[in-house]
Amino acid sequence: MKSAIDGLTLKTSSHHSSHSSNSNSSSNTNTENQNTSNTNETIPSESNGNTTENTTKPEWKLVDEKWYMINSTNGTKITGWYNDNGIWYYLNQDGSMATNWVKDNNGLWYYLNTNGSMATGWVLDKDGKWYYLNNSGAMQIGWIKDNGGKWYYLKENGAMAHDEYINEYYVNSNGAWVEFI
Repeated sequence: MKSAIDGLTLKTSSHHSSHSSNSNSSSNTNTENQNTSNTNETIPSESNGNTTENTTKPEWKLVDEKWYMINSTNGTKITGWYNDNGIWYYLNQDGSMATNWVKDNNGLWYYLNTNGSMATGWVLDKDGKWYYLNNSGAMQIGWIKDNGGKWYYLKENGAMAHDEYINEYYVNSNGAWVEFI
């Protein structure tokens, strides 16, 4: 199934999605796509694999059923992208940890799991649709090819097409292009 697919070749990788976001991420459509003053980390869409260690280790705090990353030196809430031991999180403008879909200023969509960690690879959303997120976590659109040579089509909203024709190409119930001979 989709969770077993890895190492995709992307035919197109940029996108502008009209994917709706939930209440946890609705305030994220205008989030700043830059480093916060509280961290020295780069955000996933700009990450080149080189990150700088924070000089002080912030701490997770649960307040009114929401998680926050608090700067242990001055008590301020961290906002924006934050890398905690190799796991990316997004902290809303109010400092609360985001879950579900988040859109950055570059127009890139990211999916954050229920524990707040950024997802990569194939994701089955609560709407029952499959999405593919590249290694930096950005949602992909267009044709992608897996290591086994199968092609999949991801619509403009990122959802995987299935049981339909994309132009003259048919994709089956698993989303794979079926070549008719």
